[in-house]
Amino acid sequence: MITTRPRRGELVKVESLFERYRKTLKAPQSSVEKIARTVIYKQTGYNLSSTQVSYTVATRTLHLRVPSLLRQHILLKQREILTVVETLLPTGSAPETLL
Repeated sequence: MITTRPRRGELVKVESLFERYRKTLKAPQSSVEKIARTVIYKQTGYNLSSTQVSYTVATRTLHLRVPSLLRQHILLKQREILTVVETLLPTGSAPETLL
């Protein structure tokens, strides 16, 4: 993709200045965990602590350290949870799997 520089005196949209960074930057691990916890609470009603949820950036996996019965209830709504988290985070930052 060839981009041309604006001519002198030509106005440029501010959002276009940050387009390159928006494509490459990823959300921090703690932000993904916090958003995932709130989405899990809204979808299932289970309030998880920060020690019960961990996110691995390299594999884009969200790990839950909860009892198996609670985990099964959360995993039943896995698709909905991951879809909502994906809409709230920048492209490429959302977890792909929930374990």
